[in-house]
Amino acid sequence: MGEFLPERDSIGWSAPEGFPASLTPAGVFAQDAPNGLEVALTESRRRPSAGDLRRAWSKRRAGRASPVLVVARYPAAEGERVSLCGPAGEQPIVQHYVLPQPERLGW
Repeated sequence: MGEFLPERDSIGWSAPEGFPASLTPAGVFAQDAPNGLEVALTESRRRPSAGDLRRAWSKRRAGRASPVLVVARYPAAEGERVSLCGPAGEQPIVQHYVLPQPERLGW
């Protein structure tokens, strides 16, 4: 899959216990500010379910105050796609896009 946010540096991370097996951690992009937005990049072999995305979001956020956005990239017949979950709420929003649309939204 292509690069995601190539102008930003990511840090590695490991899946915490209980993280959905359908998603593989691929990097974290953190806003340089107190309680800044954290973008957790994952990869999947297919479109992840809303339940898996919300569980991944919950495990990555781990009760912290910082907003977290989980990004799951996956291949599709039409090209690379991405699903987003977060950044806040008890039932965070899940949305699906064709790349590079999220990058055009000003990430």
